[in-house]
Amino acid sequence: MTDIEKIRTRLKQEIPLFGATPAEVSALHDRLAASPNGPPPDLNSLQTYCFFMGYPRSGHSLVGALLDAHPDMVIAHELDAIMFMEANFDRGQIEKLLIENARLSGKAGRIWGPYSYQVEGQWQGRHRNIRVLGDKKGGMTSLRIGQDRSKLPALLRLFENRVKFVHVIRNPFDTIATLTRKSSMDLAGAAKRFLHLAETNAFIRQELGPASVLDVWHEEFAADPSAGLSQICKFLDVEADPAYLTACADIVVFKARQSRDTLDWPQRLVSQIEAGTRRFDFLNRYAPDG
Repeated sequence: MTDIEKIRTRLKQEIPLFGATPAEVSALHDRLAASPNGPPPDLNSLQTYCFFMGYPRSGHSLVGALLDAHPDMVIAHELDAIMFMEANFDRGQIEKLLIENARLSGKAGRIWGPYSYQVEGQWQGRHRNIRVLGDKKGGMTSLRIGQDRSKLPALLRLFENRVKFVHVIRNPFDTIATLTRKSSMDLAGAAKRFLHLAETNAFIRQELGPASVLDVWHEEFAADPSAGLSQICKFLDVEADPAYLTACADIVVFKARQSRDTLDWPQRLVSQIEAGTRRFDFLNRYAPDG
């Protein structure tokens, strides 16, 4: 087994990326409690915990990987911090998991499916001073809060009310189409999931306000990643060095790819989705009269 294969195997075994069972989470908790992995991380410079909220298949992986390339930001890839919070991991344990996940993801080339989001010459998997620490798990974070809204205040308490959310949004029809192709859901089920997540995200935005939630539209970000990253860095109170912005922008290939055009849409479902988008100000631009 090559080194990169070992890293990917460990990434899946030690830091569950998808659907970890309760037994796997419990075993990880026991290992951390019995044998802490080295000294606690240096978080004296930490000012913000950054979590993603949103929808599956909406461009979170790209944004999270680019933020992790910043020298003062560590963004884990698909850790699912709320799952560990539910399993009674304390803040220090979750911090270690976030940092270790990001380190291993960086060594593995920040690969997600057929895509690599590696930014050459930058800081993925490493850090200078950790000013922002977070988790790129947008759709699942919103889903878990939607299932039990008390998880939002619990998350804020655990992380000392230093939480900010990045809300990545993509055209609803493209998101629903891709979710249908990549899961066992049919179009109607994927549409229902999307609108449920939109309802949850509207709740989070209302509860926390614009100082703690930033809307990032995928199409706009992909068209001008340097401007998009600058906006996110400003929101997270970190400086965006021009060399960092250029290196990140260089890996983004903007394609006007529209997944929605690959499927046949029942008109009744189209009307339901269009009506749903009008309910949320952050989706208005995608409404037919938006």
